[in-house]
Amino acid sequence: MERSTGPEWQGGEPPAAPAPAPAPAARRPRLPASAELFAGALAAAVAALVLIEIRFDDDWADGVLLAAVAVPCVAVFALGLRGGRPAAEPAGQRSAAEPAGQRSALLIAGLVLLVVVLVRVVEMIVDDDSPETAVAIAAGVFVIVAAAIALAYRSAACALLAAVGAGVLTLAAVAAVGDPDDERPFLWAFLAYTAVMLGGGLLLRLLGERRHSTQLVNAASIAVVLFGWWFGLFFGVEDDSGSYGGGLEREWEGLLVGGSLAALLFGILFRERGPAWGGGLGLVLAIYSVSGESDETPTLVGWPLFLIAAAVGLAVAAALRARTDHR
Repeated sequence: MERSTGPEWQGGEPPAAPAPAPAPAARRPRLPASAELFAGALAAAVAALVLIEIRFDDDWADGVLLAAVAVPCVAVFALGLRGGRPAAEPAGQRSAAEPAGQRSALLIAGLVLLVVVLVRVVEMIVDDDSPETAVAIAAGVFVIVAAAIALAYRSAACALLAAVGAGVLTLAAVAAVGDPDDERPFLWAFLAYTAVMLGGGLLLRLLGERRHSTQLVNAASIAVVLFGWWFGLFFGVEDDSGSYGGGLEREWEGLLVGGSLAALLFGILFRERGPAWGGGLGLVLAIYSVSGESDETPTLVGWPLFLIAAAVGLAVAAALRARTDHR
């Protein structure tokens, strides 16, 4: 019997070679969708309304200015809240999806217009030079509305606005119950607010609420940066000798260093860009403030030694974590 060394094909002839895949067509640039165009138009319209409110502040009556922004605010909120809340997720599961771009734009625009409405209301009902109580009440209203929308519609942007509004509420409340010229109560207010935002962000992260936890830490980093700007660290402080430096008291510097490092570490550990950038900027301000101290004899005791110890501790933690990961 003759042995065949070639392949045996069923059907007589070998199958044809597969046809080469067609060359991919050149990708055309994606045109913006209607929702994206609508969001851009809405942003321009809101900016125009805010500009009108500022430009005609002294020319138009307060009632006219209030009506000019209150009516669009109600209309924008009506459009943004239309359709009801998103469907509830099954037990034990959390949605990672943000609201649609058009709805997010409407909700954020409504909150921006709500700020202008509240400012107008405060101006109309406050005649004296101490509007702290009215500002605190208005900030409380804003926080309630923004937080409710953030929770109901899973909006991270609204959560950030609510957290920032909570900071304004805190400062306004301190100014209302105390002496606005005394700086020390504001120190404790900043410390408490930053600690609550950082602790709340970490707690929500452990509970699996990624977006809202990140926004709370973003609010803490914003508070630290604004705290530095409040004391003129962006421009420097001129001392009696005519030189410029950003030196502050130890308590204020502690807030800058500690809050900045906490936000920066949160961003690094959980790979979140917002807290990392905010904490980094706050740390730059803290270094600028510490470097402005004018000691007769330079020494490593103080913040340099503290930062070196923090760097060594983090390096050791990184090494231990690397050994754990390789097991």
